[in-house]
Amino acid sequence: MVFAQHPHQDLFNMPGSAVRRIPEGIDPLSAQFAGMFGVALHVHLQRAVRPGEVVAVSGLGLVGSFAAYLARLSAGKLIVIDPNPFRREKAAWIGADAVVGPEDASEAIKSLSDNRGVDMFIETSGAPPALQMAIGNTAALGTIAVAAWYGTRAVQLSLSPEFHLRSLKIISIHVFNLDEGNRWNPERKFAVSLDFLKNIDVTQLITHRIPFGDAPSAYRQLDEHADRTLAVLLEHGQ
Repeated sequence: MVFAQHPHQDLFNMPGSAVRRIPEGIDPLSAQFAGMFGVALHVHLQRAVRPGEVVAVSGLGLVGSFAAYLARLSAGKLIVIDPNPFRREKAAWIGADAVVGPEDASEAIKSLSDNRGVDMFIETSGAPPALQMAIGNTAALGTIAVAAWYGTRAVQLSLSPEFHLRSLKIISIHVFNLDEGNRWNPERKFAVSLDFLKNIDVTQLITHRIPFGDAPSAYRQLDEHADRTLAVLLEHGQ
């Protein structure tokens, strides 16, 4: 059994070098999340959370949830942010110090950072206002790691005065842009993702299982009922 990252379709060809063998003892259900976990892992490979730092994560989809989980391992305080009450409820497993909507994020950050702002703000929501929130709530010399993908949407930001006065750093996260002498090649990142996923009950993240032949309904679910949707699995027949 192997893991492949490829657009959803019922038949495709890939070179053997592009797939990853799923080791014995790894639940295939957990392995299905390796791609999303790999994006979250990449956030921390590009800018690791230092012990005791105050960290905020905006967006509690899969990438944001996994990024917050990894941040929790080192962060002194962790604030997770999402406008969706359902996703905030589903995020209880992460163990954040505050789980809030965007309207309450600034106050939670001030309270948990002694009014300094966060040391690291991880933006995974893809909502342009979340990036503006990050600029306004990150401490001096802090880092904003943008794992979100904004697509073709224009993102208009006000960079004055916080961005300049605090000497903030904004970094983009992309899973193919890390070059450390091939130490973190795709095989290693996949293996590390699986090691972490073994310790996560991924069933708590799955809200829908939909037969592959009914894939259009999965996309309608995401488009029309995002308020009750987290992980959607397309299942092929056995």
